[in-house]
Amino acid sequence: MKITHLNPYRLRIKPWPWAWLAIFVCLAASPPSLQSAVLVDETFSGPDGPLIEQEGTSWMHTSGSEAELSQEGGVIKLSSGQTEDLAIPLAQASYGEDSSETLFVKLSLRITDSPSTGGAYVAHFRGGGSSTYRGRLFVLADESSDNVRLAITNGASKASEGSFWQDAIALGQWQELVMSYQPSTGLTRLGVNPKQESDLIILAEDVASPKTIHQFALRQASGMGAIEIKSLMISDAFPDLDSNASKVESSLHIQPLNDSPVEFDGSVPFFEWQREGDLSQSLSLHIQWAGEAMMGEDFEFDVSHLTLEAGQAQGRAYIQPVDDILVEGNESLQATLTWALPNQPEQSMAWQATLIDDETLATASLTGIRLNHSDSAETTLDIELAGAPGELYGLEVSSDLNHWSLWQTGTLTEAIHLVQIDLEPRNMPQFFRTAWHQ
Repeated sequence: MKITHLNPYRLRIKPWPWAWLAIFVCLAASPPSLQSAVLVDETFSGPDGPLIEQEGTSWMHTSGSEAELSQEGGVIKLSSGQTEDLAIPLAQASYGEDSSETLFVKLSLRITDSPSTGGAYVAHFRGGGSSTYRGRLFVLADESSDNVRLAITNGASKASEGSFWQDAIALGQWQELVMSYQPSTGLTRLGVNPKQESDLIILAEDVASPKTIHQFALRQASGMGAIEIKSLMISDAFPDLDSNASKVESSLHIQPLNDSPVEFDGSVPFFEWQREGDLSQSLSLHIQWAGEAMMGEDFEFDVSHLTLEAGQAQGRAYIQPVDDILVEGNESLQATLTWALPNQPEQSMAWQATLIDDETLATASLTGIRLNHSDSAETTLDIELAGAPGELYGLEVSSDLNHWSLWQTGTLTEAIHLVQIDLEPRNMPQFFRTAWHQ
């Protein structure tokens, strides 16, 4: 090329034919755009039915019984009792040794039935046959508890060759698993509920050469137990995983368990709770009581049950009716719970219950009451009770027929039993009844 003129404002170039060719070659060889891309975003929000039959779906049947894996109520349910495997394209792109991208997969899932101790791999990248399977995710039973272990491999088909997530995962608890795969090196990493890319702290260490991949697959096999998945997202940038609508929202579900606790039952489950989504923070519930039954007098409640610790997904709260010997009758009780989840308005739930009194009026009956009074002697009260000898009896007193208290207990010695009580007239109760402590 030849510079024909140079001044502060303009540079003129006289192109030669080979110069145009060089420019064309440079443009053709330029790398693809560095802008990130979401390759798969699946929330299983279509109508109930087989996944491969959904309108506009990109899912493809790869093996097993066709049209067996279905979505229902916004989730798909994988299990060891089914055989269909499916795959979805990575936005019509392929990734191999020459790729500079790292692929990130986020699965929002919960394990509902425990896998075997040997486990099975349930998800992976693929380019075709099994020799191209890379970035495998395994589930298997934890041998020391009822929980589940997670493992990854670069290419190995057995969990025993994989690298394990440090903590066991509780059954029935929603989790966000993020797995990264680097096509140029064939390396796989795993994180559970990660906030940033550096939280993918488990690196698969088995040796597997890179393969060209263009799909992500879900697998059903013997030993995997049962898994529910409510979203799947794949991108070549970690921040995309948090910014899309597939992000799992936090939720809390309250289920009343006992609406008629009885005094002699002792401590009984009153309600249970289960929260889903982000469990990284503790959550406090607040409870208010209303009705005839009084906290501390008619029942006890352990308020420590109202604090849900970080990572805690489910639990129960207990109520303990006070087992007295008073004939109070059944008493109404209303509980109102309030709570506020992160970035959500305050929510509440109320329900009614009845404390069942286990004391009833006695089969023994009052047959007569006589007040004996004189100026020189103490005032006495003679009360005649009728019932079977040997039975226990209780006497309750009241001044207004609304509030009763136990006054005396004893055993009937005869069919007509006389109870004589010394008292002061000014403090004498006005009403009496017999009570029977069951």
